[in-house]
Amino acid sequence: KPRWSPDEKYISFLSNRNDKMQIYISDRSGGDPDQLTYLKEGVGEYIWSPNGKYIAFTSVSSTEDNLGWNGKAIEQTEEEKEKEKLENEVFVIRHLHYKDQRGNITEGKFSHIWIVDVESKVVKPLTRGEFRDSSPCWSSDGQYIFFSSNRNQKEKNWWDSQIYRISIDGKE
Repeated sequence: KPRWSPDEKYISFLSNRNDKMQIYISDRSGGDPDQLTYLKEGVGEYIWSPNGKYIAFTSVSSTEDNLGWNGKAIEQTEEEKEKEKLENEVFVIRHLHYKDQRGNITEGKFSHIWIVDVESKVVKPLTRGEFRDSSPCWSSDGQYIFFSSNRNQKEKNWWDSQIYRISIDGKE
């Protein structure tokens, strides 16, 4: 679903034109869209900050797999992609909740809240750990992101989520 930036200067959308869903923005005057994210596992939900400087989003990608020292995405070579594809063909399911709502296997992967600076394209994870964080929502002043997560760790209650708050500098 396309979304306007708060100042209505840009329109954003998700596209899988390069394999996984990524965030793109386009100037309202038209032209080719600009890809903002390059995460290996792609992007889930996303939302503009009130001032339009950032976009918060979810991704099951791990920090180590996706980010270089400057916070910009690392692209895989074709050889690395092929090796990973072979490694991911067989796996053991250890948890009751092993698929997301789209039917994608999530075993061993955890969704986190990330932000991308729209101008610099620097991507930064805000949450970490073996949790499935979802539904990011900005505070009206743009200093915090509220999200849903189950930090209980009990397998039988994987659906029992609570609301959490994290500042955009990553402090809860």
